[in-house]
Amino acid sequence: MEIEFQFPQLLVLMLLVLPVVYFIHYGYALREKMLNRFAGSKINSHHRAWLVSILSFCVLVTLLIISAGPKRVLNSGERKLSGDFVIMVDVSRSMAARQSCNESTRLDRAKIIMSEVISEIPEAKFGFMGVAGLTFVLSELSFDRQYMFDVINHGIFVEVIPMPGSDIANALHVLMEKKMDQPPIYESVKHVVLISDGDISEEEINALKDVSPLVSQSEIVVHSVGVGSDDGIPIPTLDANRQCISGQFERANGKEFYTHLLESPLISVADNTGGIYFHESQTEELIDALRSSLVENPALDVPSQTQDITMPFIVILALSLFCLFLIKKV
Repeated sequence: MEIEFQFPQLLVLMLLVLPVVYFIHYGYALREKMLNRFAGSKINSHHRAWLVSILSFCVLVTLLIISAGPKRVLNSGERKLSGDFVIMVDVSRSMAARQSCNESTRLDRAKIIMSEVISEIPEAKFGFMGVAGLTFVLSELSFDRQYMFDVINHGIFVEVIPMPGSDIANALHVLMEKKMDQPPIYESVKHVVLISDGDISEEEINALKDVSPLVSQSEIVVHSVGVGSDDGIPIPTLDANRQCISGQFERANGKEFYTHLLESPLISVADNTGGIYFHESQTEELIDALRSSLVENPALDVPSQTQDITMPFIVILALSLFCLFLIKKV
């Protein structure tokens, strides 16, 4: 149990207690000795003098403790950590790749990663951006997990932004502009999680290389997550209701089109901005990296809470005084 005092400086007077008790013991012992000699008292003066000394010690110590204002610390004033993160998720057509309609798409697995991240770091605010040929904000920064789960489950799907491509460079430009134009909202965003299969064009790769130094200058760290594998995966054809048509896949030049995980642009943007590249199988490592970037937020600190505990000392003081009174009467 941790105890603190409202006026701890009064406890310095404890140094005077023993000398005072010594003089009380000496004076009372001398008094009892004189009474025994001249008044014929039969009471054991030696034990009585020590009893008075002990009770006097209790009285003086408890008086000082009560005056100092003892309090039991219920919590020590926790320092709360927080952080603002933007998750950029690729919603281009290639994120719908899967071998059959019974399997999960790359975007499905990306959404699982997003859900795990926001669940494991509840003290942070997250916002989502969808990346395709253009970039749009899918949710503002928020602590509200139910809101974010609703966005993940119902607001993020392949081609939610109906513009072909995966212009990651444009997404980073959009974030930098928001940090300048909306500082109260995005100024504290220092870390970005980019989730993509990296299957972007040569032009988009070059644009990403050009924007990386600007991102670094804006003090934004990009952690990238690669979804997929080196194996070529087809993209199923969707019907008018955006449901997978079994056995039908996208074609290019009369042949089925296969898409691969291209890690090199994802690794490059992470390295150039001070971030880390993770494969989709390394979600725990990603969470650890994000958690390590949390900072103290004074606005969320929990103030110290205390409970007054003078009553037990008042009881001790009262009993000690009562015993001294009885001794005086005897």
